[in-house]
Amino acid sequence: MTRFGKKSFIWLVAGSLVAAGGAMAWRVADVGAQQAQGALLQVEKSEADLASLKTRLMQWGIAHPPGSMDGQTGVLHVEPVALNADFSPGEFPGIGQVLAGMYTERGSLNLKSFNMEFGTGGTAHVTVVGEKVFVQ
Repeated sequence: MTRFGKKSFIWLVAGSLVAAGGAMAWRVADVGAQQAQGALLQVEKSEADLASLKTRLMQWGIAHPPGSMDGQTGVLHVEPVALNADFSPGEFPGIGQVLAGMYTERGSLNLKSFNMEFGTGGTAHVTVVGEKVFVQ
C-alpha cells in the first residue's frame, strides 16, 4: 500500500483545481454558444422579415406603378446607416434602445453588417452598417 503524504495531497489539490477550471471554462463556452445561437435566430428572422417586406413592396409597386398616384413617382426612400460606437459597462443596457432607433414605423432596416466586440474593462464596441428603407 502507498503512503498518502504531502506530495500526494499537493497533486490531489492541483488536479482538483484543473478540473474545476475546466468545468468553469466549459460553462462559459456553453453560455456563449447559447447566446450566439439566439443572435443567429434573430438575424435569420430579420432576413425573413426583409424578404417579406421586399415581396410586399414589389406587389405594391405592381399595383401602384410610378406616376399613378397624383404625380408622385417615388415609392422608397433609402438612407444609409453607419454606427461605430463604444459603450461602457454602465451604458451597455442602452444598446437595445440605440439599435431600436434604427427601425421605423413605415419601413425597415436593411442590415448589411453587425459586429459587437468586447474590449478591456468591459467596454463593448458596436459597428452597424446598413440602410433605412422608408415606404412613402
